[in-house]
Amino acid sequence: MKKPWDDLLKKLQQYYQRYGHVNVSEAWEPDPTLAQWVENLRATGKKLPGELRQELVKLNFDFNPAKLTWDMMYDRLLLYWQKYGHTYVPFEGKLEVLAKWTHDQRISRHQLAAGQIKKLNEIHFDWEHKTKHRNFWDVRFQELKKFKETYGHTKVVATDKQYRQLSTWVHNLRARHSRLTPEQKEKLDQLGFLWQEDLAALKEGKWTLRYEQLKLFKKRFGHCNVPIKWSENKALATWVSEQRLRQKRSPLPPDRKQLLDKIGFSWSEDLEKQYDQNWEVMCKRLRQYKSRYGHLRVAAADDSELRSWVLNQRVMFKKGYLPEDKQKKLESIGFVLSAVHEVEWEKQFNKLKAFKKINGTLQVPRKNAGIYKGLAEWQVLQRQNRAKGILAKRRIKQLNTIGFDWTIIKPAEVWMEQYRALIAFGKKFKHFRVPKKGRYQTLSRWIDRQRENFRKGDLTKARQQLLTKIGLDLSISHQNTWIEKFQELVTFKKKFRHFQVPMTVEEYKPLYNWMRHQREAYHTGTMSKDRYDLLNGIGFNWNPPTGRRKMKK
Repeated sequence: MKKPWDDLLKKLQQYYQRYGHVNVSEAWEPDPTLAQWVENLRATGKKLPGELRQELVKLNFDFNPAKLTWDMMYDRLLLYWQKYGHTYVPFEGKLEVLAKWTHDQRISRHQLAAGQIKKLNEIHFDWEHKTKHRNFWDVRFQELKKFKETYGHTKVVATDKQYRQLSTWVHNLRARHSRLTPEQKEKLDQLGFLWQEDLAALKEGKWTLRYEQLKLFKKRFGHCNVPIKWSENKALATWVSEQRLRQKRSPLPPDRKQLLDKIGFSWSEDLEKQYDQNWEVMCKRLRQYKSRYGHLRVAAADDSELRSWVLNQRVMFKKGYLPEDKQKKLESIGFVLSAVHEVEWEKQFNKLKAFKKINGTLQVPRKNAGIYKGLAEWQVLQRQNRAKGILAKRRIKQLNTIGFDWTIIKPAEVWMEQYRALIAFGKKFKHFRVPKKGRYQTLSRWIDRQRENFRKGDLTKARQQLLTKIGLDLSISHQNTWIEKFQELVTFKKKFRHFQVPMTVEEYKPLYNWMRHQREAYHTGTMSKDRYDLLNGIGFNWNPPTGRRKMKK
């Protein structure tokens, strides 16, 4: 671990000398590796050995991303605006912190300094309180607009992973066009969006193009038997084979078959035999490739023709044109027909490898994992697949090369582990009021789940007995806690005749934070009606006051 750590720490020290801080933005383009390392430190920094953590403390490293300065968050938003041309930051992945920050600016605009408002206005910041759904649509539309400006069209394909989410959104637009508002449809039409009927027309045009090319081929050679390996127009050769296969499996539309018959198109079995013979030759070459290189990830540099053939098999399989006997032959030598699954596995493996290189461990956190989000769950899946006997041997070998731990932790063991942690907490603090944040956050959530399961009747009697034996009250719930805080607020109002709870007085900090959460729930529309009625009934102020009151002694 020491070598990569030293290299990255040196880079961070240089960054500190140049900028005077170590708050490297996650979108910092000069060195993405350093940016990712800093993000990961914030997620797992508390687990670092003392001497390593001390090195970071010397640089005033902030392990809490919530404390990042306003200017740094603005810089992140500026980078986002420069890249996408808008400030509709979606609540997803590593953008969630920035999205939350932009939301906070909207609901607390009256508390911002004039200079801050001016800065946001300079990048055309949208102050309107829109719903997340509406924001999401606007975000994707702006991305589509940028895509059109870059490529000159709106045909977004899923094969480019950079635009995979945009491609899914575009697909859903066509499938659910009836749900769109007239304004949304008008926006898309003005952009030149291709609806389902437009794509069908393009597909028809492509078929017509190949048909005209075949007519020219016949005029030149006197027949329609385009050789499978005809280098002059490989697309035409593939198209001709497809027409024969389609006709055999499910007849072509009558008008198309009639057009092909008209120019003397041959549906001969001899040509199918030619195709089968060529297929067997290429399959044999693929076996030889595996014997030589030990895998089936054919590189164009090694054999460009075989690489093209391999890709074509996956295309044929996806379209449903690859015969079942050929599918079985390919699978028997370990060939994966679903390319997306293969690529995704390799992507996750490389992520895990990179995580170990930077952190010296494979224990990826489930929460606040940053760019490694979902990787812990992927590791669990690999263990389960191996136990079921469905994980390929080559993948087991790959994972073994990085020291992968195959131990499967059973749910019962996890439960007992948390139970023992609760007993230890009780012995140390003489109570079970586990704090919601900090080092005991996981234990607090576990206790909440036990109470919820008890309320629903899903907690086994054996577990109930274990918990009540050590003195844990299972009847306490989130609702009880809320009511307790509400009563505390009522008492505060009676005593001081206002709701301006001070955040600087230690005694009232929990109540101050609770009030802040109530206001946030109200402004985001997530507060229940009964809680709104209770707070409104005591004259609660939904917008925090700007002035301060002195506490009566």
